[in-house]
Amino acid sequence: MKKFFLSIALFSVFFITSCGSKDYATQILIINKSNQDLGKIELYAVGSSKSEILLVQKNILDKDGKIESSFLQSSLPKSDGSYLIKIVDKSNSRQEAFGYFTNGLSMDASISISIEPNIISVKTVTRKDGY
Repeated sequence: MKKFFLSIALFSVFFITSCGSKDYATQILIINKSNQDLGKIELYAVGSSKSEILLVQKNILDKDGKIESSFLQSSLPKSDGSYLIKIVDKSNSRQEAFGYFTNGLSMDASISISIEPNIISVKTVTRKDGY
């Protein structure tokens, strides 16, 4: 009888924990390949309601420097949206929108951003275990 109740208890715990939503992390890598030091770097998640949530910020990114960070999908706006990187420098500022998240869930396991003299390139790795 004890084994029966223990089996039911273990099954219940397994069922409850496996059905809960997981808060996945997305890894971020930003590399400066522009051959100059850059000013403030900001990465935002921008929801469909135009709400911006700051995910990554650094005041100076040295030449050949990099930023390694991550964010949990629970920090995303609870809507559809995209990401926006802003680079504010003494000589100029630029920004680039990229990617996509849906219903506040990131489909990306990692995002790699390369800042070059005339271009910002983005590569993503899709999450294998769903979102």
